[in-house]
Amino acid sequence: MNKFSLFGYGQNFRGILQWRCTGLFVLLLLLTGLLPAQTLWQEDFETDGNGSRYTSVTEFNDGGNDHFQRTDGSDITNATGPYTGQSGTFYFACEDTDDTDSGGSIGDGNDYKKIDFNQINSTGWTNLQFSGLFAVGNSNPTNTYDYLDGAVVSYSTDGGSTYTQALKFRYDNDQGDVFNEDLVVLDVINQNCLIQNPNGGFPETTDCDAEVPFPFTNGAGTLSQAFAAFTFNIPDGSTTLDIRIELAFDASNEEFAFDNFMITGTEPPLIPVCPTVASLMASASSVCDNETFDLTASGLADLASADNMDMDYGIEFVSFTSTPGDPYTGGTSLGTVPFGSLTAGNTTAILSSASIMASGNYEIYAILSPAPADMTCRPSAMTTLEILAAPFVFIEVGGDFCDGDAPFTIDAAVGPTGGTFSGPGVTDNGNGVDLRVDPGAAGVGVRPIT
Repeated sequence: MNKFSLFGYGQNFRGILQWRCTGLFVLLLLLTGLLPAQTLWQEDFETDGNGSRYTSVTEFNDGGNDHFQRTDGSDITNATGPYTGQSGTFYFACEDTDDTDSGGSIGDGNDYKKIDFNQINSTGWTNLQFSGLFAVGNSNPTNTYDYLDGAVVSYSTDGGSTYTQALKFRYDNDQGDVFNEDLVVLDVINQNCLIQNPNGGFPETTDCDAEVPFPFTNGAGTLSQAFAAFTFNIPDGSTTLDIRIELAFDASNEEFAFDNFMITGTEPPLIPVCPTVASLMASASSVCDNETFDLTASGLADLASADNMDMDYGIEFVSFTSTPGDPYTGGTSLGTVPFGSLTAGNTTAILSSASIMASGNYEIYAILSPAPADMTCRPSAMTTLEILAAPFVFIEVGGDFCDGDAPFTIDAAVGPTGGTFSGPGVTDNGNGVDLRVDPGAAGVGVRPIT
């Protein structure tokens, strides 16, 4: 199979190059498509999936040899020998699918059987390939399969409206008639070679057996008791994928089995999610220089690496004296809340006791930390803050006074102006620069002036 040969080549190639440059090896793998395919879907029948992962019509086992069922081989008997090489323990097998030996009393009496697997979401996937294991329980070339027998795996990319026959197993006409032949895999080019007939078998509409078995020469694609892998490719561009297998084997000793159906391909690249920083609020609209304040960034979303598919982000708070072209460039950092210190389920970042030394009007931004490499994903939130110069007040009284002394006026050095003077015996003059003191009203002792 191609995937095995490619894997083997990749292994040999790595042995040649890894001593030189691991990065070059990885790059070459990417460029040459040697990276292993990812699994989109798999059904290995290890557990019973009828009604949950697939719908099989109609399963039965008559207690003799006839059956259409999931099995581990313990409840069936093959003409030539048991199946080998299955994946795991269980697989799906059939013989005499119309159950004529029991008169239809256990099965549904219809030799046409099928399994429809649950629809697969294939959006964005490319290079899709189906693979499955197939085998026969009777490999006697003179007493086996005829023109009514066969199995076909089909796929649909339009929601199950139409199916394309992709993998076909039919009798090989190397004995010169339409009876008692080996079962082989056929070319998929001729879509009319094998058609669905719910009323009995898969009669030919063209000369199926005249086609060269694909991808083998005549006889090389013959099935045996050992499970063998067969594949087919599925065109790109689908958003849904439906897989179906149809079977018809109308006589005893016509035994067929399959296992480990898989869809592999190239998984669509993960699209990074840009985090959100919704809002920023300061604990006050204005404070004095060097006075502390709190900053709260809220409405944070997708800051965890599991959500943004990049890394864990914290929040840095940065101040600017004018509107920046890019809040991630320049400014003065007021502090950072790392990812591990975010609160409310990583939706809030709180920076306590921030301060700014110089007075003025500021724009403060909440940004991601570290800054994302993607320049198109650099969210931010902004708030404004006025920093006021701390007031300067100097009052010189000029000595001691007695309680009987006359009231007097004191000039103060104040900046900025506009404050109010108070204290025992103090009368504010209302101009913010001087005050009147009455020693008698102040009382004996040291009296504060505010």
